[in-house]
Amino acid sequence: MGFGNGPHSELSRDPDGAYSRLIRLQETSSVSEHSEHTCLSSEKSSPRSGSRHSFSISYGNPTASGILETTTVEPDVPASVASEGPPGVSLRRLAYLNKPEIPVLLLGTIVAAVNGVIFPVYGSLLSSVIKTFFEPPHELRKHSKFWASIFVVLGVVSFLAQSSRAYLFAVAGCRLIRRVRAMCFEKVVYMEVSWFDEAEHSSGAIGARLSTDAASLRGLVGDALGLLIQNTATAITGMIIAFSANWQLSLVILVLLPLLGVNGYFQVQYMKGVSANAKKMYEDASQVASDAVGSIPTIASFCAEEKIIELYKKKCDGPIKTGIRQGIVTGIGFGVSLFLQFSVFALIFYTGGLLVAAGKTTFFAVFQAFFALTIASLGLAQSSSLAPDVSKGKSSAASIFAILDRKSKIL
Repeated sequence: MGFGNGPHSELSRDPDGAYSRLIRLQETSSVSEHSEHTCLSSEKSSPRSGSRHSFSISYGNPTASGILETTTVEPDVPASVASEGPPGVSLRRLAYLNKPEIPVLLLGTIVAAVNGVIFPVYGSLLSSVIKTFFEPPHELRKHSKFWASIFVVLGVVSFLAQSSRAYLFAVAGCRLIRRVRAMCFEKVVYMEVSWFDEAEHSSGAIGARLSTDAASLRGLVGDALGLLIQNTATAITGMIIAFSANWQLSLVILVLLPLLGVNGYFQVQYMKGVSANAKKMYEDASQVASDAVGSIPTIASFCAEEKIIELYKKKCDGPIKTGIRQGIVTGIGFGVSLFLQFSVFALIFYTGGLLVAAGKTTFFAVFQAFFALTIASLGLAQSSSLAPDVSKGKSSAASIFAILDRKSKIL
């Protein structure tokens, strides 16, 4: 086929000519190669994300500028695997794996009980200090030094109890993790080769089970046991101190304690969740920035810098609006919780004043019952907010037991 002779401007005038058709074919091929290169480079730039984001360039015609878009390509996971839930987990079986560490767990349990007694005792000491300020000057100096030394002793006991509790349960938990990892790895090594061809048994998935899932097991045995013993000791000691001081006021405080406990729990959760929510909201924007940096040669070659900047700003607009709305809602909720807390305090002191006026109790007994139960409830709320994620631990245990219970076909 002849293309004719002449300059480029003359040969390209005929849109149906062979020369013009050859130019259009070359441009179409170039666009296809650049699009494929863009998708591949963006997939390589985000290997750690659960779903891969790729940049695709769409063209209205060969000479028009491309429009940068973000598409989502879901990982190749079988539908049966994605929809399959974790089986039931026997905590007795998990505790049996921790049987060699029973002496360590018993010591940790005793120390956790001592640590739980500290909160109500601290409240009782506060009431004693308040009573000291109403004594004569010579007794005030003597008793103030005594109670100051008692507070120092309480601080030392609290330091030793908390440190020992953390150490003992960490020892028991780490030994459990090491034992479970060794058992799982031994099981994996003897699996048939076809077992590793399944998506859920890839090298990354097996490595995650050995590292993350095995580490989550300690929260179901040692940490949960320590928290249970500590909270039980706190509640029992607080009730004993309060009811020995004045049972009428103690009953009133017990009725109002759920409000104080919920208030303390939500306050701690609010302080923990603000930074985590902000990080989660900006994940999409961070993904766009990561993909853009990984594909910067392609973006520069298509002069798409302005479009990627606009896309990044658009991804940031949603989290900003959501963060403002969330801040208003959580701020109102935090204020309401504080209002409920001080309202409960007001009602307790009003009831205590009525009992003192009626001669049924003394101001020292009012403060003793008040501080013993309220500080104990706040301690329960704070410790409960730091409890391990039981649902995550059960899911990890189910994942680990699925490996241990699986029978190899070659044995």
